[in-house]
Amino acid sequence: MDKLLQRSNGEINIELFDNNFKKFFQSGCCKILNPNNYNDNKELVLINTAGGITCNDNIEINATIHNSELSICTQAAEKIYSGIGDPAKVDININLNNSTLYWLPKELILFDNSKLRRSININLSNNSNLIFCETTIFGRKAMSEKIKNISFSDQWKININSSLKHFEAINIQGSMIKF
Repeated sequence: MDKLLQRSNGEINIELFDNNFKKFFQSGCCKILNPNNYNDNKELVLINTAGGITCNDNIEINATIHNSELSICTQAAEKIYSGIGDPAKVDININLNNSTLYWLPKELILFDNSKLRRSININLSNNSNLIFCETTIFGRKAMSEKIKNISFSDQWKININSSLKHFEAINIQGSMIKF
């Protein structure tokens, strides 16, 4: 008999207009901290209370930012663990209009036999600014971790005024080649 495994689902949905939050929604394993600061730039810290992501988990992050300045980071590295089943899904959708966003999460760590499908969609007006940093690490060398098998699909789309300006996709399936 097949056992049903517990899965993590989480959603974050924020809307920031004129540096004021109009929507501040969090559900499931996704949480948002809004620390006090002493400048005009709003700051958010994203937290995955599940402690990591594995097969069949779903995370969705939606941010609409209008006439505002916002920094988003994460509390810790996001860890993608080995699992049984379909790849975990992480969907990030960002809309900027006359705004500045600093997207600075800690690294994404992929472990052996992990499965992840991530989609990042960014829409900017031509009067917006974006610093977007995503770092992916294949195992932790200091912990002598080796990646032998992985399923990693990462797709980025960046539109400016509804026109596609940048697209990149990484698709690694199966055994890893040592570099």
